Amino acid sequence: KLLLRAISPLIRAALFCCLGVYYIEQSKREDETPAYVIVSNHTGYIDILILCAVYRGGFVAKGSVKNARLVGTIARALQCLFVIEGASLTQTLKTRIVSTYDCHLKKGCSGCPTCFRNIVIFPEGTTTNGYAMVPMRTGVFVPGLPVKPVAIRFPHRHFNLSWETIYLKEHIWRTMTQFRNYAELVECPTYVPTEEDIRNPREFAEHVQESLNKVLDLP
Repeated sequence: KLLLRAISPLIRAALFCCLGVYYIEQSKREDETPAYVIVSNHTGYIDILILCAVYRGGFVAKGSVKNARLVGTIARALQCLFVIEGASLTQTLKTRIVSTYDCHLKKGCSGCPTCFRNIVIFPEGTTTNGYAMVPMRTGVFVPGLPVKPVAIRFPHRHFNLSWETIYLKEHIWRTMTQFRNYAELVECPTYVPTEEDIRNPREFAEHVQESLNKVLDLP
């Protein structure tokens, strides 16, 4: 519990002191339908830090991360989903998502220590430059449960914080040497799948992506 309380302020401090992220503008909303799965566009490693600071949810990680020093401790505290080599990612995601919803809804719990935490997924499976999105993969949509789409963008004048083809060292250097960096996080309405969405995960994914494209003003 102590580590979880410290994660958000520590990450925010690291974003400000190390990467110059001066301000994270948040547009959050309360919806009647609860959603414990957060899906977002993916523009780079800074997305992970921002979403972790705001939601303190778990992410999908390689199985080897679980036992890594420090990082593994944080990942376990966040209840990250560790994917075993050779295991089906879709089936692993489905099991975790269904368990998370069962844990919260059957107990009527708002988040006790025995519940699975929110899980944050980047369905694109890769990073983009923030000017377009690639088609989302369907794994997270197979369970047919509500999701919370969250859009992230980085308003900039000179250097775009999105990490696509630039080398990591150069990206970090350019980010650190830009005087001020800003991030915007916008929550879309919780998307509750229709019967057709539940039968067709590809259609479900496309509808969620449309809601993100609309907020991000992307084609």
